[in-house]
Amino acid sequence: MCRARSRPRTAGCPTPTPLAHKATHQSGGADALTPADIGAATSAQGAKADAALPAVSYTAADVLAKVTTVDGAGSGLDADTLDGQHASAFATASHSHTLDQTTDTATRVAMTPAERTKLAAQSGTNTGDQTLPVWSTLAGKPPVIAAGADAAAARTAIGAGTSSLVIGTAAGTAADGKALADEITRATAAEATKAAASRQVIAGTGLTGGGDLTADRTLSVSYGTTAGTAAQGNDSRLSDARTPTAHAGSHAKAGSDAVTVTALAAGSTDTSKVLSPDGAGGLAWATPAAAAGGLLGYQKIPAGRYAHSYGADQIQANTWTQLAEMRFAPLILAKTNVFSAANVVVGTAQEGATVRLGVYAADANGDPGALVREFGTVDASTTGTKSLTISGGITLAPGLYFMVAVNQGSTAATISRYGYTTYNRPALHGDNNVASTYGMMVRKQTGVTGALPATATPVMGDQVAAFISLTAS
Repeated sequence: MCRARSRPRTAGCPTPTPLAHKATHQSGGADALTPADIGAATSAQGAKADAALPAVSYTAADVLAKVTTVDGAGSGLDADTLDGQHASAFATASHSHTLDQTTDTATRVAMTPAERTKLAAQSGTNTGDQTLPVWSTLAGKPPVIAAGADAAAARTAIGAGTSSLVIGTAAGTAADGKALADEITRATAAEATKAAASRQVIAGTGLTGGGDLTADRTLSVSYGTTAGTAAQGNDSRLSDARTPTAHAGSHAKAGSDAVTVTALAAGSTDTSKVLSPDGAGGLAWATPAAAAGGLLGYQKIPAGRYAHSYGADQIQANTWTQLAEMRFAPLILAKTNVFSAANVVVGTAQEGATVRLGVYAADANGDPGALVREFGTVDASTTGTKSLTISGGITLAPGLYFMVAVNQGSTAATISRYGYTTYNRPALHGDNNVASTYGMMVRKQTGVTGALPATATPVMGDQVAAFISLTAS
């Protein structure tokens, strides 16, 4: 068995682990350790160590920086050399040189030996025994005008005698400095506008002579019969009877020698005839052919006026509501006209409703044929006159046309229409020989819900068509 702690430990007994007890050795503990017990410095030694500066703070650069702060005159520092030179290598602030010690060659050469001797004798401090030069004894001095001297005295002083200086522009006077400068400026500017003598006068085609401007030059006309020469007034070629070359273009409209109507001989005194194609590529006086229906149709319409349908005897407001149905309103033109806008009148509006406008040409049978132009659509969701500008305008030559307006949208708006109800009104033609009280039967085409068809396929309608007019420009 293990013995007590005071006795030797029995073999085989475990080594005991001491209990934690560092608190007993700390300051104020039951068994506190002193600095001397652990080899620590005393308080005095610690204070001395705290006051000591570390060696790293005493490098050569640190020492130089500290010395520099107290360097200078009166500091007591005594340097043995300056930039590697001993003090004996430098002259003192107060010293003198004899003339022979002067190494300035220019100064020595400029003085004669006698002058150098005299200067050497007068060097040093003026003690009153030297004779200093005065203005009156100096030789070779320039003339000086005394203060307060008048003009005559001034002239005498500078050796000008009795001459007087007069400023002017005539001979014998002096030019004013500013006037002279201004004249030089003007002359310089004038000179800049002149052609240089090297500028050439070049003789062009048909001319000889020329050259630069250093002499008078003459240009002469080169006469002859070849290219690049000129013909003289008595040249026999100018009186030759020759066939002129083709030049119809010069007499055409906008040509260089255009022929006007007033310059033409009438050739006929019959005012009922007009010039018409003769079938052989020329023109001949002929009685004008009547337009469709026996009428001549519209002549030239004044700008801002309107073209309406031929044969209509009334415009009925707010009465036409057919949806997607295209009615053809005839338009007969006897003269070429230009139109800038198309117009309809909406009496009762419908939300989302539009009216599509355009014009067709007549085919060989006088019925609506090929589409001439679709003008676009106008908004029929509000009432009133709707005017649609025709982009670029439209030019219609003499002939028969058909204006169209088509109600489109989910619900048709109500627009004005043409009426052709008067008896004995001249008709274009009908599909049958049935008697009718209507003198005019217009054509129609149904099912037009989008863009206007390129070619119309009309059927016989009745006496009304949607109102559409064209504005002349």
